[in-house]
Amino acid sequence: MTTLNPFRTPVRAATATVDVFGVPWPVYKLHALAAGVVFAAVLTLAGVPGELTVWISGAAAIAVWWGERVATARRWDDGHRDFHSAD
Repeated sequence: MTTLNPFRTPVRAATATVDVFGVPWPVYKLHALAAGVVFAAVLTLAGVPGELTVWISGAAAIAVWWGERVATARRWDDGHRDFHSAD
């Protein structure tokens, strides 16, 4: 009989969440949504054409989303390196 017993599992850092209609959402997603809305409002008030406003606000939202996700996530490391010195 064979069984699978993983002895190393990656541990992901717990991210801060906010309940949105009973569903836990990571805070970085809400920050990204807010950044997109703010950029869209500012660019619309500045008189930027609609298509360009959508592209810029979308890029800002994606940048905030991925930037905060990467900044708050811990790097998976089990203590071993891929290459060892041949002593």
